[in-house]
Amino acid sequence: MPAIGFWSRSETAAAMFCFLSSKTLGPVLLCATLLVTLGCGETYDLADRPEGAGFTAPAAGGSGAAPISSVDPLTTPIASDADLPTLFGEMLASWRGLDQRVIDAHRATEALERIESIWAQAEPLLRSERPAALFGFQQALDLARSAVERRRPADASKGLLILTNLTRNW
Repeated sequence: MPAIGFWSRSETAAAMFCFLSSKTLGPVLLCATLLVTLGCGETYDLADRPEGAGFTAPAAGGSGAAPISSVDPLTTPIASDADLPTLFGEMLASWRGLDQRVIDAHRATEALERIESIWAQAEPLLRSERPAALFGFQQALDLARSAVERRRPADASKGLLILTNLTRNW
């Protein structure tokens, strides 16, 4: 039994639908469509990147951007006296593309071995400089191991994200 002086829920919903469907449905749908389409994220054009930012502008008629350097990060030697920023840069370079290596089953184990060797050199330095940061790095490395050993490319991507965030302000 409806309350006196008030509409029931179904009557309220029906009244709102009739109100919207009469005169204002067109403008409401237009506003909603504009908000959804204009509220999307930014579009990045790699052709606008400066040379040396890791990419070159694509050639006319080409697709995508090609890396500037063709040096394989898995074979570049690491200096034994390297500091932490250098080691982290090498680790990031070796880690990039690990997810695709896991998917393709191509050199993923080699990339993990390189990451582990860099970590073996960086861990004592990190332990002496910032021991509180060890946990985050260990999480990232555990994800890299999981990615390769269990063939989980998403773990490699997540580990790279963690590592990138940890080393951003180094």
